[in-house]
Amino acid sequence: ALQYYEKARDWYKSVGDETTAKGLEAAMDNVKSKRDGRKETPFIDGNLKESIRANYERCVREKGENSAATLQAGINLAQALQKSGIHGLECERLTNKLAIISRRVLGPGHDMTLQIENGLNFCRKRRVGMMTDDGVKQYQALRFDEEERKYVVNGPISDPRTPDEEEIM
Repeated sequence: ALQYYEKARDWYKSVGDETTAKGLEAAMDNVKSKRDGRKETPFIDGNLKESIRANYERCVREKGENSAATLQAGINLAQALQKSGIHGLECERLTNKLAIISRRVLGPGHDMTLQIENGLNFCRKRRVGMMTDDGVKQYQALRFDEEERKYVVNGPISDPRTPDEEEIM
């Protein structure tokens, strides 16, 4: 898979499409992470996330929301938002929008629809990572406090969950 991503990236760079080239580099990073036994790349660089966003917006403008290419670009953006660690609600809203479009355009059993719905189920858990003295711990975002400009969270969440040991912060 890496060699195909590399060829595609190089071609996009040769025609001056840096946005798509950076998106392919993100895909290559994910493949390398999985190959090396890591579940996924933990965080996505802000510039890369914005280039993936620009690619999605370009697809929407040029191909329309209903195209398979736009849906794939939307999946890439949703994954980047989720991996950024700070855009969980935006990721959930985008993924919900993509799921509605994909069900309508491709059908409920299509592989892309199933992939999007899988991502939506993950987003709905609203897991966020917070740095603690013991490293990064998982919490569940309950809501965003506009006045305080921060999330109200429940946790830390252990696996399997032990709600008696979780607290709202």
